[in-house]
Amino acid sequence: MVDPFSDKYSCILLYHHKEQFLLENAHWVLEKLEQFRTAYVDLPRYTTKDYQQNKQRALQFVRQKVQEFNRWYGYKVNNISVKNQKTRWGSCSGKGNLNFNYKILFLPEDVASYIIVHELCHLREFNHSRKFWELVALSFPDYLEIRKDIKKLCISGF
Repeated sequence: MVDPFSDKYSCILLYHHKEQFLLENAHWVLEKLEQFRTAYVDLPRYTTKDYQQNKQRALQFVRQKVQEFNRWYGYKVNNISVKNQKTRWGSCSGKGNLNFNYKILFLPEDVASYIIVHELCHLREFNHSRKFWELVALSFPDYLEIRKDIKKLCISGF
């Protein structure tokens, strides 16, 4: 089989089309870049040292919030831990373990509380079904708005 891009002419033609596309759509590309730039909250960068210094405080905060919300829900929690995750605010295991990112400590309280309730509700509904969201809505009727706020927080940008 012949590679259509093996000769110089094909490569130059392909490059020309890409360049032409960018030139013709430069305004749109720049507009989209600006939207992405302003869509996310500019968060400080955290280090491993920050994790070590804040891990215990974050664990106390999370335990207190889980206890506070679980008075209402009444779910069995096996273990609560705080980690230095790169891409998640929290998770729930099938064994009843709740894991949270230590950076939850630096979020607005309503957002942090929502994340905790979200993971707590997974102890009852281990999915994102309508039933799951109804459980979340018991504590956060405005959960859709809070989810939009969370999507603006680029966790890997920490």
